[in-house]
Amino acid sequence: MYLYKLAIECCKGKSLWRTLYNIKIADLKVYGDLLDAGSKNIIASYYRYLDISNIKSSTFVDYYSNESEYLVKIDLEKEIPLKSFSYDSILLMNVLEHVYNHKLLLKELYRLTKKWNYYRFCPFYV
Repeated sequence: MYLYKLAIECCKGKSLWRTLYNIKIADLKVYGDLLDAGSKNIIASYYRYLDISNIKSSTFVDYYSNESEYLVKIDLEKEIPLKSFSYDSILLMNVLEHVYNHKLLLKELYRLTKKWNYYRFCPFYV
């Protein structure tokens, strides 16, 4: 099954590394109210691998796009103007390599996470 997925994704123009990464994140459990910091919509390639059946609502954060009604235009280099403890799951995929102030961003995402939950992120490719 993995070989089939690898072949399909690579034919779509995704790199082998990105495809392996996407297959691995299929193990992530996302649920409840989701904040996807850095993705403008659910078309991002990793959504083909995530089980999103337990998501109640989705909010997407992207500073440069206006493509979705669920999109919040926020500069991730500054304090995030969203209510504390409001998200069950937070995704931060392929974003940290674009952010200068990592500590502030991670602190803000932690603030947004509901108590006893955690967020998931992937550091940039090395």
